[in-house]
Amino acid sequence: MDRVQEMLRDSTAWWIGLIVAIVILALVVVKIRALFWDDEDPAGDVQLLVEGAEEMRRTGALTEAEFRSIQSRAARRAVEATLTQRGQTLPAGKATSTERSEQWGNTQTGAPGDEPAAG
Repeated sequence: MDRVQEMLRDSTAWWIGLIVAIVILALVVVKIRALFWDDEDPAGDVQLLVEGAEEMRRTGALTEAEFRSIQSRAARRAVEATLTQRGQTLPAGKATSTERSEQWGNTQTGAPGDEPAAG
């Protein structure tokens, strides 16, 4: 029993060093993974979304107006993601075509940004 206690006492510094080394290694791995994951191109995801919507439009699952709405929202998302990566934001008060069409109630008819017919 005394021998086990002596061995533990002699190796305490070694164990502390090993734990510190494991923690540092874990932090390095997290930083390296963050570098690779942050390089993802958000425009690529948006492109896949638009391509899927285009296919649905061709098969008749989406109307032309729905497709245009998805397309404009995807474009806005791509711009926002790019600006976020750069640490910027969209200027306040700048309505996108999607927001303008929603303000005018044109989400299902007419092109985004078109003004409603008088009447």
